[in-house]
Amino acid sequence: MKNFKPPLAILKEQALVLEELTNGVLTAESFFYGGVYEFKIKCPALNNYSYVLFNFYMEKDYYPVKIGLAVCDNQEKFEDILRNFLDSSVTKRVIDGLLSQVKCLGGDNENH
Repeated sequence: MKNFKPPLAILKEQALVLEELTNGVLTAESFFYGGVYEFKIKCPALNNYSYVLFNFYMEKDYYPVKIGLAVCDNQEKFEDILRNFLDSSVTKRVIDGLLSQVKCLGGDNENH
């Protein structure tokens, strides 16, 4: 059995991966707003523009977590659903669009 991680810790790890993959051009954060958590992709070079990638709900700091129509009763299911969101064509389109805009502005984004 793998080590237990709360949902917010998993999301923080994914935010760090995004920042690393984009050489710091994009970041991501989880925000609690009006009873709902939001996972946002942020682009500091574009006046801190942010895009809410998905909303999620937790009654406690752990499980269950509701993302869209899915209810994740445990870490494994949460990671599977999260992987689907992060690998989706919508997510890829948002990331590619933001990176393209930064590149057009002359931002340092050699890999994209």
